[in-house]
Amino acid sequence: MERMERKVEQLRARTKRRKKSKKKAEAKLRRMQNQYEEVRIANRQAHQQVYQDNAFAEAFVHINLAIFEAEDAGDFLTGEQLAQTLRDLMAREDEEKQDSDDDEDDD
Repeated sequence: MERMERKVEQLRARTKRRKKSKKKAEAKLRRMQNQYEEVRIANRQAHQQVYQDNAFAEAFVHINLAIFEAEDAGDFLTGEQLAQTLRDLMAREDEEKQDSDDDEDDD
């Protein structure tokens, strides 16, 4: 009889350890999933920042080229002409982005 009681106690202890171990594993999984999500968000933000930086650099280069070409022709661009050049570049970039988004949707 005493032997059976010890076996029952051992089984209860083992069950308790397994439950505790399972809870630890689930908590660890949740932490890892949260870390993954944080890294994914940070990565997306970094990618977006690089895209914006590249877009700014490209616009800067195009505006400078427009200025240099105008100066070579003996002309000087007005502020309105520079603003129009920038608007044209932004519109073209929006169209390219829309086209790439449409291509991704097709996949």
